[in-house]
Amino acid sequence: MKGSITISRYSTGEIAIRIFDENSRSEFVSFEMTPHNFAVAVTGVAAVEGDFTVRGLANIGLTRVNEDRSIVCPIESYDKEKLAAWLLENAREDGWEIDTYLGSQNSVIRNERGTVLNYRVFKFVEPTP
Repeated sequence: MKGSITISRYSTGEIAIRIFDENSRSEFVSFEMTPHNFAVAVTGVAAVEGDFTVRGLANIGLTRVNEDRSIVCPIESYDKEKLAAWLLENAREDGWEIDTYLGSQNSVIRNERGTVLNYRVFKFVEPTP
């Protein structure tokens, strides 16, 4: 399997190492450590301690499929949290998960039809050979 790694520093000073699966484009391990522990790890000390989170292991090796959707929302609000909550309750489709990010320029449009939400759905499927 192919993947990628990202090493970054949080504003708190902690170092985060995140590991991603290429097919699913999912982060499945996040490892956080102090700057001191990171420094000794990269200079050859073994078994350096830190805290890690594992998630989405069921999706590793699968292929992520995305599709765009639009829906008219009866809520006339600029509160993206309220709109995202409405989207989760009213736009569910069997076999798909909803990406509730509504922060891009064309995510929320108001026109003669009302408040139109442009969003994405995704699912994970077996890769095709």
